Amino acid sequence: MNHEPGSAGQQDLGAPDPRRVTDPASLVGELELLRMKAAYGTGRIRVSVDDLRRKLPDIPRSTLASYLSGRHFPSADILDRIVIALGASADQQRAWGEAWFAASESRAAHRWAVRNTVPVVTPRELPADITDFTGRQIQLRTLDSWSTGSGTGPTVVAIVGAAGAGKTALAVHWAQANSRRFPDGQIYIDLQGYDPQDRISPAEALAVLLRSLGVHPDEIPSDEAERAARYRTVLTDRRMVVLLDNARSVEHVRPLLPGTASCLVIVTSRESLAGLVARHGAKRIELEAMPVADAVSLLRALLDDRVDTERDAVLELIDRCARLPLTLRILAEHLAGRPAADLTAVAAEFARGNPLDHLEAGADPRTDVRSVFSWSLGHLDTDTIAIFRLLGSWPGHDFDPYIAAAMADLDLPRARRAVSALRRAHLVEQRGPHDRYGMHDLLRIYAGEQAERIPESDRQSSLQRLLDYFRHTISSAVDTIHVGAEDFRPSADSVGTPTPDFRDAESAASWLAAEQDNIVRLAIHAARHGHHGYAIDYVQSLNRDLYNGALHAEVSSILGPALDAARLRGDARGETYALNTMAAIHARRGDYAQSRDCSRAALSACRRAREQLSASGSAGLADSRLHQGAGSIRTAISKDVGFRIGEAVALNNLGTVYTRSGRYTEAAAFQAEALELLRDIGFRVIDAAVLVGLGDIRMRQGRYGQATTYCRQALVVALRAGHHAIEGIALTRLGEILTRQGRYVEAADRHREAGALAQRTENLGLAAEAANGLGETLHAIGEYTKALNCHTDAVIVARSIGHRHERARALTGIARAQRSLGRPQEARRHSEQALEIYRELDVPEDGEICVRSGGATGPVPRTGDRIPCTDVGGPKCR
Repeated sequence: MNHEPGSAGQQDLGAPDPRRVTDPASLVGELELLRMKAAYGTGRIRVSVDDLRRKLPDIPRSTLASYLSGRHFPSADILDRIVIALGASADQQRAWGEAWFAASESRAAHRWAVRNTVPVVTPRELPADITDFTGRQIQLRTLDSWSTGSGTGPTVVAIVGAAGAGKTALAVHWAQANSRRFPDGQIYIDLQGYDPQDRISPAEALAVLLRSLGVHPDEIPSDEAERAARYRTVLTDRRMVVLLDNARSVEHVRPLLPGTASCLVIVTSRESLAGLVARHGAKRIELEAMPVADAVSLLRALLDDRVDTERDAVLELIDRCARLPLTLRILAEHLAGRPAADLTAVAAEFARGNPLDHLEAGADPRTDVRSVFSWSLGHLDTDTIAIFRLLGSWPGHDFDPYIAAAMADLDLPRARRAVSALRRAHLVEQRGPHDRYGMHDLLRIYAGEQAERIPESDRQSSLQRLLDYFRHTISSAVDTIHVGAEDFRPSADSVGTPTPDFRDAESAASWLAAEQDNIVRLAIHAARHGHHGYAIDYVQSLNRDLYNGALHAEVSSILGPALDAARLRGDARGETYALNTMAAIHARRGDYAQSRDCSRAALSACRRAREQLSASGSAGLADSRLHQGAGSIRTAISKDVGFRIGEAVALNNLGTVYTRSGRYTEAAAFQAEALELLRDIGFRVIDAAVLVGLGDIRMRQGRYGQATTYCRQALVVALRAGHHAIEGIALTRLGEILTRQGRYVEAADRHREAGALAQRTENLGLAAEAANGLGETLHAIGEYTKALNCHTDAVIVARSIGHRHERARALTGIARAQRSLGRPQEARRHSEQALEIYRELDVPEDGEICVRSGGATGPVPRTGDRIPCTDVGGPKCR
């Protein structure tokens, strides 16, 4: 029977038919049938992943398996190679190309098109349930009855009440008991709404939630509204419970609400959240202090028959604890350790009071709660008390024993014992399965008060140890991840407190991911409290991730206060690095005017610093060092050389922005000056970046011989320096040059190499450039459907990371392909979208003429340098 597409056998559902594809799931199904067809006569049911990989050796087995299973969506080029390897004919390849486009359009139907591009993960983030949960039966039954949503939006339940009333315990207990009703997972976040310094903003919370849902950090938008849109998309149709703990207000919560009825949202807060009820139809449970009978039952479950034999004393202690579950448990933990203690005597001890009892008067329940906390703390050993008090000044969200050890200057076993003692005393709680801990917000307030009792010199020493610990460990993690790669950053100098031993790149990356929020918070704290140099060091150590497009929002929040502090203290090194990094981030986002301003300011700062060094005759060493070679050799350099590197980076940034703006003569002058500055330094990473920048300029000017020479030099230098991002950019530029020269097979090979490198290194910016480059090459040889698919892939990626220039380029490519395929209305629509972005970027020379070739209208470009056109092979380019 003939099973070719379009034949009568097409009705046989056992034969592969790419025309049946409507979405990613049906694409996976048809690929499965193609694998079965390709295995016919071999004695196997289907072609295995291993057999297929033998034909596609450059694609990792796990990656190939993820494409075939539907966990990840393949690029158009990868799908083309898979179906060819499975025996598809030329006609079938075109049909499979159309199938990819149909599936891709289905993905794009969702705003941000991410639900089918992120790994399907099932987060299980709820904290552990409390042992011997007691009472609250009415509230539990209420949650049962409210948890079955019937509307079009999510069911929202607000549990409100005083601090320590057990709001979180009730929410967690119910959610854990009903976890099977939410098979797609449970996500949890502590919003810290009542922490005056460390409250988590909605934008920060959305980033955390998106990471929990499997979105790669590079794909998280910088804008809060865009993060919220993506969050809602990822949650569409997923049966999940979302626990938003410690919300400050309705505005704190509103961006975090899913848009689907399949989700249940539980919010805990000390506020009434009336707006959530009125506007979003939330149902509210008002949690009062525990009834006396429930409080007695709780103590009876935690203690022994003393509860019944010393009833009056128990009732007095319950009253002293304000009938709050948190303080009752703390009290019970210590009484359990004193089985011979007379409860009447304990009650008398409380009645005599404590200086802390009088810190606040009136109806605030903390007045009596403090005495419980103080009494509990007083029965712990010196190490444990020291760590608890120091935690009151810790700016991070959570901590592990290494952080505790650095705070209190302890070895790791002593720190672990102290943290365990705090946990047993219910003064800290475990957060997740990996030895991480946090505090109830009421205890954070109390710990903050206790921290004020520590001498200022001791607090400063603790902060200094923490700053040193993180500088060392960040640098050590980066060394482990990028073994042998060249960079200019602080060294991982040894510290006097315990540090993790990273066995491989995966463990180092896991540590960085776990500590990311703490690093940002500590860096901002350092910048605001006289230690801005550490903030700069942290960012500089993470420079490689910044180059790959990661952590832009986080780093921007650090560099603002760090720059202010550096200028205030006359720190030219800190000022220069902050400005150069901000310039690179602005350029990536398409904010070219701000990027130019930052680069020029950095250039001025470097030149002033070099002049001052020359006038003073200083020959001191720079704070950072060159990391080079397989052994990550660290080479000390002079301050003058350090500022020359900073000056070259600023010039390179200016060259990049002026290139994007079509001002090629000025751009080339900036790059040439940067190359001259670097002549005797031997810092190959910046050399490579400048060379590829010069190659880009010459290509856009039509000087392909010079462009090729520069890009090949950049490729060699980048390979020696181990800098994959610049290696990938050099490959894409070579591909673009070859396309313009009509050498299409070689061009496609370069773009595919860059795409494979982007996939291995998870560099989404490079992925977008490679996909766009390949699309332009394929269009030039008449493969319009494949070109359309490549540009569609690129626009999804570029939009996800906020890369506006590559997004406009992709839209231009889509318009060009649509026009060639006889779809003028679609071509015009995409052209107008591209034109709008190009006008926002103020790059008419590099955009509008290309958009016009796709069917849009626009002003005639300015004269001057030769204007490039990416419409390769089209009538407008000849």
